[in-house]
Amino acid sequence: MRSRPWPLHELGDPSHPAIIFLHGFMGLGQDWKNIARPLSEKFYCLFPDLPGHGENPLDAQPGHVAWASALRDTLQIRSLKRAYLVGYSMGGRLALYFSLKYPELVEGLAMESTNPGITDPKERQARAAWDDNNKAHIQSKGLASFLTDWYEMPLFASLKNIPGLKDELRVQRAQQNPENMARVIRHLSPGRQPSLWERLPDLSPSTLLVAGLLDEKYTQVSRQMAEIIPDCELALIPACGHNAHLEQPDRYIEIIQKWLYSGKNISNPK
Repeated sequence: MRSRPWPLHELGDPSHPAIIFLHGFMGLGQDWKNIARPLSEKFYCLFPDLPGHGENPLDAQPGHVAWASALRDTLQIRSLKRAYLVGYSMGGRLALYFSLKYPELVEGLAMESTNPGITDPKERQARAAWDDNNKAHIQSKGLASFLTDWYEMPLFASLKNIPGLKDELRVQRAQQNPENMARVIRHLSPGRQPSLWERLPDLSPSTLLVAGLLDEKYTQVSRQMAEIIPDCELALIPACGHNAHLEQPDRYIEIIQKWLYSGKNISNPK
């Protein structure tokens, strides 16, 4: 049974190589527009709203299996035989799963601030419980209250270095459907998703990992991943944290362009 294709925002010539940009939790496809615009001169850039976000309804059973199947069908309906995938956080986890499930459709894989999963059973249980509490918070107190607490996490501390960015994100994310966000944070919890660490040696596409150096957790995770993935480049961006493509967009574009155009290794700060 064919999945319902996703609505897509697009930039560039459909005859050019395709790049699919996958946003993070509570984001929108349009989050990628400023990154995609300079790339659209030579690439066909597509940035969907993920299920439950923006214009894309949430499926009955949200998760990587259903979303990867829907993304596959979306590419097929667009007659796209292969595409580059660029994913951030939750979108990066989906891009990784898709690349392992449908490697024949993936030209290259770029993941920003992405964790392949949690291996320890107790940590998985704790994370699932934490996301259940997040679901309850959204449903009982509303999305605005949840967003205030969400962006106070240490993970997003570097956002304060860019005046107005944190407030802008809160306003944008508050437009999402609260019940959809509650369901997504529960069903897409890293505590419930299968760990893909053992599958990393099987990755066949050329892979780029990006993390902000102020995000110590994902810097460490990205370094560990880079040691396992066969054809992998690692780019660590100074002066930014978890959301590198919004905090340092010019540097992010430069890194993506080098990876796409030349495939040469990217120098990293020590």
